[in-house]
Amino acid sequence: MLEELEILKALGVKQLFIEDDSLFGFRQRGMDLLRKVNGQGFDILAVNGINLIHLLRNGEPDPEILEVLVEAGFKEISLPFETANPRIMKKYVSNKWDPTNSNIEGLIKMYKAAGITLGGNYMIGYPDESREEIQNTFDMARDHMAAGMDASGFMIVIPLPGTPIFNLA
Repeated sequence: MLEELEILKALGVKQLFIEDDSLFGFRQRGMDLLRKVNGQGFDILAVNGINLIHLLRNGEPDPEILEVLVEAGFKEISLPFETANPRIMKKYVSNKWDPTNSNIEGLIKMYKAAGITLGGNYMIGYPDESREEIQNTFDMARDHMAAGMDASGFMIVIPLPGTPIFNLA
């Protein structure tokens, strides 16, 4: 990987886009990988998101993960919030994070203080999602923006192969 980064630098590449929402699925491996990228001089953007559960420990922002991200050169991260509704999260989104017991405001403020641009990605249109649940997600995005997040993006649910929604569709 380091050899490939050297090739990219020689080509004049200045930004890297990470497309791995499970970068910290094996926490230590992800941290070790990013420590090797440290000092390479790239701005790194995670435009597809980093799984929220990996940025939290017991529902609170994990400062050690933030430190590794900043040292590696992360400048922008999209946060895949998906939904504000625990029912939808459990049924369709693999229980990626706990929207009711996570200090997301603290996470946003911590990352903003470190100079990272944050966007949030939200999904609406789950098969049995109520209007109230959709509104909950809109309200959550509004709260995230009020906490300092830079942008919010809303996507319509698409039943991709390999997902529970695909099988349902």
